[in-house]
Amino acid sequence: MIEAAFAALPEVRVLLFEPRATPGVDEMAKSTEVPRMTAGRAVLVGLMERYLAGLMDPFVSLLNSTN
Repeated sequence: MIEAAFAALPEVRVLLFEPRATPGVDEMAKSTEVPRMTAGRAVLVGLMERYLAGLMDPFVSLLNSTN
């Protein structure tokens, strides 16, 4: 069905891969180290939070006006 959907587009090449099973728990990468929260990282996280909060506010525009 996917290949048929793209048949009208000869410049598009379709590659399909069959799904695989997920690896076992013992094969997955395990990370036990927790990164340290430095002052710089905390500031960056705070700035990202403020930026995202501004995106959700309908009265804030991230577009600059050129008058």
